[in-house]
Amino acid sequence: MSEKWKTLKTAWVGDIHLGHDKTPTEMILANLYRSFCPEAIEKLDILFFEGDIFDRLLMLPGEPVGPIRLFFIYLLRECLEKGVAIRAVKGTPSHDWDQCILLNQLNEEVFSNKVDIRYVDKLAIDYEEKWGLHVLYVPDEWRPTPEQTQEEVQDLLKTKGIEKVDIACMHGYFEPQMPAKLAHNAHDLDFYLGIVKYFIGIGHIHRYWRYEHIVASGSFDRTAHGEEEPKGFSLVELVNGEFGKPKVTFVENKGAKQWKTVDCRGLEIEEAKAAVAKTVKDLPAESAVRILVKPSDSVAAALPMFQGEYPQFTWSRKVKDSNTDSADADEQIVELASINRQVNVFSITPSNVVDLMKERPKVADSVLAGAAIEYLKKTVADN
Repeated sequence: MSEKWKTLKTAWVGDIHLGHDKTPTEMILANLYRSFCPEAIEKLDILFFEGDIFDRLLMLPGEPVGPIRLFFIYLLRECLEKGVAIRAVKGTPSHDWDQCILLNQLNEEVFSNKVDIRYVDKLAIDYEEKWGLHVLYVPDEWRPTPEQTQEEVQDLLKTKGIEKVDIACMHGYFEPQMPAKLAHNAHDLDFYLGIVKYFIGIGHIHRYWRYEHIVASGSFDRTAHGEEEPKGFSLVELVNGEFGKPKVTFVENKGAKQWKTVDCRGLEIEEAKAAVAKTVKDLPAESAVRILVKPSDSVAAALPMFQGEYPQFTWSRKVKDSNTDSADADEQIVELASINRQVNVFSITPSNVVDLMKERPKVADSVLAGAAIEYLKKTVADN
């Protein structure tokens, strides 16, 4: 047990998804500024990012890269002035795309590497000299299976000469977070509980979940239907020597985008209009509203009517036969299935790279795509 600290005050935030195509980045950034105002940052020792800071690969021009850079310059400046450390683990590769290296770049370019910041894109156990703590970082999809990742964690523990770490920052999920039929790629709950003394923070699944000293804070903002529960991040206070007893406070992001579903199954037009009016009465502009209908409902064709009456919202329709199953429950299954993909491992070689690239989705400019393939063929032939 380290004698370098009595209490450690940390914040855990993940699945921010900057650059999302349905929840504007400007809205997410405004919520981040409110949540991590100077007064809030001042109360922290460490700010942890649990992965998926970004939603997709962003490029200049025409992308919200500028406002994103300005936010992180603000965040790094505040953390530097207030002595707060920043730690970030790599999230899902198809979301983050290694763009979190921006944190290190800004630290070098703007602050001459004076900010105590670390972006971890590999499986690692770091030692925090200031607090005398070992921190485990587990990026998403580090190995094709969680069993392989676990073996490497065990090897790291042996290499470090320790049996346990103090804190773990992960991106992935544990079996209880998923429906049983989809949990085949889950991390071993008992293993990580057994090797982490104080606290495990894990990102990836967008719903809040807690078990013993594990907390999944869920997504910071809403990005889809089926996520109507509160969004935000977690404040976690650790007390030296009190293993497995984190003091966790969920901080709601009250400015999160609203995604609402109105169940109109079996309703006549006037009844559906009344149900919609009640739901959207106090919704802010830019909220997303969906009507849930049966194929036989007359209101199934009424989406243009609602779009005309409430143009300040984004409208959609979901057709569902059953009256008993909730749309949100189904949507969660689909969403979780989409992220719980199997990983096929294969080698990219000069003999197959051209064929593999041909199988990629076509870009809008077919001439450019063809030219790229021809250039690739020439490059392979020349080498």
